[in-house]
Amino acid sequence: MADANKNRVIKAGGVEVVLNGLRKHGNRADVTERACALIQNIAVFARGRVKLVKQGGSTCLIVAMRSHPTHVGILQRATGALWNLALDSANRSVIVKGGGRECVEAAAQLPEVETIARKTLKMLDGEMMALMVDAALPKGLKKLAHIDPLGLSSNGNKTRQKKKNTVTADDHKEKRPEAATVIEGQEEGESGEAYSDDHYDQGSGDRGESEEDDDEDDEESSDE
Repeated sequence: MADANKNRVIKAGGVEVVLNGLRKHGNRADVTERACALIQNIAVFARGRVKLVKQGGSTCLIVAMRSHPTHVGILQRATGALWNLALDSANRSVIVKGGGRECVEAAAQLPEVETIARKTLKMLDGEMMALMVDAALPKGLKKLAHIDPLGLSSNGNKTRQKKKNTVTADDHKEKRPEAATVIEGQEEGESGEAYSDDHYDQGSGDRGESEEDDDEDDEESSDE
């Protein structure tokens, strides 16, 4: 999906359509995989990430991973989408508190998902540690823990991180992907590269039981 089309999907209310379709037909692997791919592509853009998290997108991804724990295609795309969402630090606590870290850790056991899953775990582990420390501190110390004496949370720190790009999901095509492809004109996250789904091989399937092929002309295909 071209960048211009991704933007049109966001502006036209595509986030709501995709999430509603995933909630309604989450038991179908084919629909779930396509929905996770769309979510991953939408989450390449900062405004897309904001809309997705606001409307429960991270929860939908976590439910999808729990519902299809051995489906490589779904796990690749859902993990890639969680990575993209986690590029904005404010989203990481939402993912961790929702059980996303556990789902990503389980997905990392599959060779096809391991690379992106390990990267995502690394990002989420920092947030989980911060939440644990925050929960253990007395109220008075919690205030001190959030003081930034060097002003590193200011624009200067963000400028230092601007060199990091967003990444495309082609990097999960192989077990050990190469460096990510930068999408021209995309909005950068705070701490990494965003992955889109453009170069995934379709029909990844389930590593466990094989699923019956569904008709290609189902009503959800129009959402793409």
